[in-house]
Order: sequence, then structure tokens, then C-alpha cells
Amino acid sequence: MEIELRAYLKSKEKTVKNLQEMGAKLQETERLIDYWLCKKEYNRFEQIAQDAVGSYGLRVRQQKKGKTTEYIEINCKVLEKQNDHQAFHEYCTEIADAKQALAIFRSIGFKVFCTINKVRTVYQLGNCLINLEDIKDFPPTIELEIIDSQNIDQHKKFLNDLMLGLGIEQQSVIQKSITYEYMKKYAFKQKNGKCL
Repeated sequence: MEIELRAYLKSKEKTVKNLQEMGAKLQETERLIDYWLCKKEYNRFEQIAQDAVGSYGLRVRQQKKGKTTEYIEINCKVLEKQNDHQAFHEYCTEIADAKQALAIFRSIGFKVFCTINKVRTVYQLGNCLINLEDIKDFPPTIELEIIDSQNIDQHKKFLNDLMLGLGIEQQSVIQKSITYEYMKKYAFKQKNGKCL
């Protein structure tokens, strides 16, 4: 189970300073390209909003460090509770070729409806990963993430306390997900992205 909490950042520099003061360790910086898929007949955000139990988000992700593609995966996130984007089941597997994966999905009735291009800087504090994200044409954001199948409510409280400790106000918290907010603005409005 993946437990997450996300927010918009007023000052990325201040957040980095606060993370360093808390003892968070810089892990890596990476470029991610996410190709989000839906059924070919879908053409409205409401059809891909992922609100119902069992609804899912399906993507092909390319991860780059420098000019080299390091990792490519197929990923699916499935909601466990109605409208709860803080805890969900996540399934992923590494693949060899993003273009071929997208071609397979197109051939069985899916299409790319949104492409997200971002630079992610990853910190770690205990068992919590902290992702600072710079997304093209979108405000800077933070995502706190813990992977665990137990103590979900306890982890949610820890993430809320950590967000406050970083100086991020409650009104900046994103109730669903960063991706959800981005898709509200850009889904079905982009030309299909090309693989790196």
C-alpha cells in the first residue's frame, strides 16, 4: 500500500532548507515522462477522474538521469476507498521499450490522454520519501510517500505532521493528487507525447 500526501509549494528553496535541517538526505534527481492511458472512446476528464473504488490510473513511465533512460515501467494505481487518493494499491513492472508498450496498449483499445514531463528531486527521512517536483507548465509541488500495508492511519498522521513541520500550510495540501490536478487542466488537450 502506498500512503501519500501532497501540496503546492510557495518556496521550494525554503522547503529544501527545512528538509536539510530535519536531517533528510538527498537521494537523487531524475527526469520523468509519464504517458497516462485511457480507453480510446474516452474524451472527458470525468471519465478518467479515478473517484470510485476499483477505478485505476494506468501509465507508462520513462525515467532519465542525464541523457540516459535508466528505467521504463508500466504502472497501475487502484483506489481502495471512494475518493481516497492518499492510500491505494500500486502495481508496476519494468519493461524494455516504452514505444512498444504504448503500441500494445493502442492496439488493444487504449490511448495516451495526458503526458506529464517533470524533474523530481528525491529526499529520504526515515521510511518516508519526499519528492520535490518541477512539472512543466505547473506550480512546484511536494509529495510525501510511505510504503506499508499496515498502520495506514498512523502513517497519514505522520505525513500530516511532517507537512506542518516543513512549514507547509493546510490550505496548500492537495486533496487528491498532483497528477489529478494536472489532468484537470491538461487531459485531452495535449498532442500525444513522443517517447524520449
